[in-house]
Amino acid sequence: MTQDEQAAPLPSEDFDTITGRITSEFDKTLQMLSEENVAEFVEHLNHARRIFCVGSGSSVSVVGDFTRKLKLLDYWINDFNELYSIRDIAGLAEADDVIVILSLGGGNHLVNQFLVRAKATGAKIISITGIGADSVAKFSDCNILVYQEAVPRKRMRSRLMLNVAIDIIFEYILSHPHGHK
Repeated sequence: MTQDEQAAPLPSEDFDTITGRITSEFDKTLQMLSEENVAEFVEHLNHARRIFCVGSGSSVSVVGDFTRKLKLLDYWINDFNELYSIRDIAGLAEADDVIVILSLGGGNHLVNQFLVRAKATGAKIISITGIGADSVAKFSDCNILVYQEAVPRKRMRSRLMLNVAIDIIFEYILSHPHGHK
């Protein structure tokens, strides 16, 4: 991002435009979710020995929320949001571990390389991504897509639909407790 782009004021939108966009994103995200895909995602979580939850940038807060929720249900899960800790997952992960990626835009190329290296250990990778995150979806064993409207900002975007997806997963786990080891 250039200095001019950083210094430029964020475009303004009226309240109806903001709420209309969020309503549209919510409806489209719910239409994209299927019980089969959520059940597969939860199945990976339930059979994991350990769960490494990865996110960077604005997705860090969603990673923290997801990690906290699963810890409440006695899952072994830790969050990884710094480059060097993400790099180290490849040295820690084993075949019965799961790496969860939460990324609206597909993350950063270097982070993705680290995660592909970790997958080589036999660990499964499951992800929740925006529809434009093809790179992450391609190397994931299971991917849940969320929708996001194009906005007139390059960097600052809401992670609300990632939160919607993790809340649905959390509620699904609560409704199907028999699967967790």
